[in-house]
Amino acid sequence: QPEFIGSYQRYINGYDTAIARISYRIKPKSPGYSAAFDKFVKDKSDTELVNGQSLQSFLVTPIQRLPRYILLLRDAIEIEIEIELCHRSFELRART
Repeated sequence: QPEFIGSYQRYINGYDTAIARISYRIKPKSPGYSAAFDKFVKDKSDTELVNGQSLQSFLVTPIQRLPRYILLLRDAIEIEIEIELCHRSFELRART
């Protein structure tokens, strides 16, 4: 677990820098423009495997996914609590 958290934290911390570096290399008017890298990125985003998604969209996925799972788990816990309360209420009514 701790190794995953450390890796995830480093990924989040380096995300903005990675996106900036990619943008720097694929924007034709930037001084760091690389036609070869731009072509490579565009070619890969045109394949069936990625359905036209950009490299940037793939890089943001891990950042968006973990918080979604956390929210899903919170909702599941809240629903479980509500079900338990309803179940107890029904049991009390059945006893009276």
